[in-house]
Amino acid sequence: SDLLDWFGDEPWTNFRTTFQYLLSQGYEIDILRHDFIHFDATQYGALILVDSEDEFTPDEILKLTHDIRHNNLGLIIFADWHSPQLLQ
Repeated sequence: SDLLDWFGDEPWTNFRTTFQYLLSQGYEIDILRHDFIHFDATQYGALILVDSEDEFTPDEILKLTHDIRHNNLGLIIFADWHSPQLLQ
């Protein structure tokens, strides 16, 4: 199996260098363990999606779009793969 999947997709495993750098620069990082509907985007400066392999529900897409456009939520995406079929 793939070495990067041994410990799951977590920011402190697959993207450890970036995770440690953000912490060293004074950023606080919360790990969301539920869907995106239930977090208060006004309490955050940015949402970092790390190797997200799940599809978003229509409600999540609407909420995140609103949060980005109207609540000044930044969006950063880290990924190490892509699917041409999903991009279409």
